[in-house]
Amino acid sequence: MNTCRTCQHWRPIKTIPDAGECGASELHYGYSGIEAVPMNGALIENDEGWGIWTRPNFGCVLHVPVVEEPR
Repeated sequence: MNTCRTCQHWRPIKTIPDAGECGASELHYGYSGIEAVPMNGALIENDEGWGIWTRPNFGCVLHVPVVEEPR
């Protein structure tokens, strides 16, 4: 399964163990403007400024694998 742990969009939250935030461009934050959200996206209320927090094993259709640099 494609999980946050192996996704380019996911960044760990340093102050919260085993949690991270998604930075996928398909996720839009606010209260209106659904017209600007792509058909594979989401509009998320963000009045507290948290964004979207997930655990490392959360599965997602927006997954983009991390590309490891050749050694």
